[in-house]
Amino acid sequence: MAYQLRVMGAMYYFQQSNANNIGRNQMVEPIPFRKNETCDGDDQNTDTPASEESHTKEDLRTYTNEEVSEIIRLALRSVDNEDRDTVSHSEMLVIGKDFGLSPEDIERAFVEADKTQQTEELEKQARIIFLIHAATFAVINVGLLLLNLLTGIDKVVWFVYPLVPWGAVLGVHWVISRFVLNWLTDMAKELDRTNAVAHGDPLCTDFTIPDLFGSMAEAKGIAHIEDSVLSLEFETRDTIFGALKSKPKEVRVPLQDITTVQLDRGLWQTKLRLRGRELHCFTEVPGSSGGEAVLVIARQSRLAAERFARVLTE
Repeated sequence: MAYQLRVMGAMYYFQQSNANNIGRNQMVEPIPFRKNETCDGDDQNTDTPASEESHTKEDLRTYTNEEVSEIIRLALRSVDNEDRDTVSHSEMLVIGKDFGLSPEDIERAFVEADKTQQTEELEKQARIIFLIHAATFAVINVGLLLLNLLTGIDKVVWFVYPLVPWGAVLGVHWVISRFVLNWLTDMAKELDRTNAVAHGDPLCTDFTIPDLFGSMAEAKGIAHIEDSVLSLEFETRDTIFGALKSKPKEVRVPLQDITTVQLDRGLWQTKLRLRGRELHCFTEVPGSSGGEAVLVIARQSRLAAERFARVLTE
């Protein structure tokens, strides 16, 4: 969504720039040119017009995030004749309206972008703090080693006494900066997702697929319906430490390919059984077999699961 907003901003401000340039300059009436007219000495050309060729080349061009940001910055400068690289909230709402996005969609994208930026800042600070700690560890212990060599290392090797415990602390620091921060971030995302489900969105529910790889891993994710398509977004992680996890994956199944929706209500959890029209419908979902996927819904999300199943069967 954030990338789409950047592209929309670039297109919008290029339109504004062209409109302003036309307003500033004198309009020049184009010279009429008939289709069969040619200049003296030129042969008639029946090939594809150059405009269509250039249009095809433009359609094939792609842009990276950095290029899109630079395009927006230059477009803003050309519109206002000043070096500004920001877009106001009202301008972004206008851009989104032109592209069929509601204010709620844009607000949701703003919140996601803000959370992503905060997470990146925390990870960056954690890396910097660890690097400072590691550099301090290296410098001081090298100094202690040199001092031990000067005082006679053949008599007493004493520099290892601070080296070993401090090294253990440095290892714990690395584990915390590498895994614990990601775990806290994932927990915050899961809490936000649970709150969204609990507030009664009938097109959304969270789920778990336990007992994968001999109870060594499980998959957690969210199921939602969009444009008559069931989307299952999940990631697989180990159940021992919770530190090893896969990249997020999405499986999309058209609602017309789902033949059976069944809720098995239990005391502590609810199982949502989905059977596809063909065997390959849910093959990419962990733990699926025989064209059937079983999603385990926690007790606190039981009502959300019932609403979700009701929408699937409509």
